[in-house]
Amino acid sequence: MYIPDDIIANIKNSADIVDIVSEVVRLKKTGKNYLGLCPFHSEKTPSFTVSPDKQMFHCFGCGEGGSVFTFLMKHQGLGFPEAVALLAKRCGIALPRPEKGSREAKDVSERQRLLSVMQRAAAFYHSCLREGPGGERATRYMAERGLSDDMVRDFQLGYAPGGWDALTRFLSKHKIPMPLAEQAGLVVLNREGSGYYDRFRNRIIFPITDLTGRVIALGGRVMDDTLPKYLNSPETPLYSKSNSLYGLSHTKQMCRQAGTVYITEGYMDFLSLYRHGIKNVVATLGTALTAEHLRMLKGFVTKAVLVFDSDAAGIKAAQRSIEIFNGEKGIQPFILVLPTGHDPDTYVRENGAQDFEALARKAGGAMSFLLESAVNRHGLSLEGKIRVMSDLEESLAAVEDGVARSLYVKEVSERLGIEESAVLEKVRQAAARRRSRSARPSLFTVDTSASGGDQRKEETTASVFGRSLRMERQLLSMMLHVPEMISEIESRNVLSLFADERLKTIGTLLVTHRRALENRSVDIVDVVPDESLQRIVSALCVGDELCMWNETGCRKLIGQFVDSRLRHVDTLSHRIKAAEENRDGDLLDHLLKAKQEQVRNKLTIEQKGESAL
Repeated sequence: MYIPDDIIANIKNSADIVDIVSEVVRLKKTGKNYLGLCPFHSEKTPSFTVSPDKQMFHCFGCGEGGSVFTFLMKHQGLGFPEAVALLAKRCGIALPRPEKGSREAKDVSERQRLLSVMQRAAAFYHSCLREGPGGERATRYMAERGLSDDMVRDFQLGYAPGGWDALTRFLSKHKIPMPLAEQAGLVVLNREGSGYYDRFRNRIIFPITDLTGRVIALGGRVMDDTLPKYLNSPETPLYSKSNSLYGLSHTKQMCRQAGTVYITEGYMDFLSLYRHGIKNVVATLGTALTAEHLRMLKGFVTKAVLVFDSDAAGIKAAQRSIEIFNGEKGIQPFILVLPTGHDPDTYVRENGAQDFEALARKAGGAMSFLLESAVNRHGLSLEGKIRVMSDLEESLAAVEDGVARSLYVKEVSERLGIEESAVLEKVRQAAARRRSRSARPSLFTVDTSASGGDQRKEETTASVFGRSLRMERQLLSMMLHVPEMISEIESRNVLSLFADERLKTIGTLLVTHRRALENRSVDIVDVVPDESLQRIVSALCVGDELCMWNETGCRKLIGQFVDSRLRHVDTLSHRIKAAEENRDGDLLDHLLKAKQEQVRNKLTIEQKGESAL
């Protein structure tokens, strides 16, 4: 769908990126910018920066960056038109409707079509509670489980009739292509390949939504002892179970207010807690807790209480979940193991919300839970203590805070009756193994692979890049923060002296769109065609390095850069002489070409300087 540039600009000016991002990332003001933990990768030290002045974000850890549209596209998996439409609706800005029959009207994205068919299916199953065979039984079952009419309506709960084609016939009646329904995970192609049948049959239906409340998948539960007890949609272009949490679209504000979230393992556990007034709750969807789940929650809470059954499967699930927290910072985990024979649903129904919350307040921290679980598993014999220590050493090594680690080491030492120094040595060995991970390369790492030739030639090229790269980056940052200086950059032909082709390309785009940038009518990230270049631009935009410079400082930077690059011509002359004396033909050829280019640039700059006089 075509959206005019002026409307896109109006939407961008109306939507504050800080407000949008802070809904899913806990931001803290640091100077002119805001800082938080990145939602796109695991990190323990905040490197995700949002600039209110530039209305851009950038993560200095993983390199993701861009405008408010880019953020929504990456975080929620949207296309650009969808991100624009979402922000337009939020800002109360009307989008033009394409003419009926036009190309734009027909050019509906695959994602939009999938969302539409999912919403139709959820509405159909919801209507089956009140109409058709089986609906009365399903309604009675929900009432017996304590689900009120309001909850059935608010969560759009439904019923999938028995038989094989209730939904299939409904979708066909409304001209929904069966391959599209299959792609959405609603129907299944039969073995003969001659037709389709419903995936969900004779089950209570739980619509699964994204953060904005749009239906992206379905979950089904039987009303008897039929297996499987639970059935979820398969992985689709809309839905990934490792990146979805049931109920979060309903409870995110309550989670934010409480600063704590209860994490359960099923729809009924979630709905039972919610019904009893415990509304800061979510549920995983047939999978263990993942790092993606924690990244979704970090924008809302600082504490997570993992609620598990007391059976062996529940204990094992708790242990697996704790491991995920080791790679994520920002949420402190606590483990609530319910009394024997209870799950969250049965416990809160029998004992009430106050008893549940009182029990939750006594929930132990992750390390205490791991320690007691290991002791229960291995015992406190000599061999048992060795196995307990082996189970705990990696988890202890993952604790980066020195004070916390020291306290945990003391707790383990006292519980096992082992000298603290022995425990600490095991932890240090485990920590040393963890430090073997490689460092992430910088966005501005010099790539010399394209220069060809032997290692000496690459080293020469790298040294040329290394000396000028910082100043080239500063110049681009200056052009972004003070676009009024772009005309001087252009008049003095400064970009011709750039050694880094990527930075030169960005500079050329800045010059091309100089007037629009000066008028603040366009964002440079929107006209940069390459994603890797967009990341560099976003990094430069959110930096504070030059944003306070005055005109004198800007001109001084330009002069210093030009002087340093012209002096490089003389340096090349010395290297050429050395290469001649060493009879190094390949290096000599490489240096001669570099000098020719520098001389041409020097003449051009001198000529432009004379013409300016």
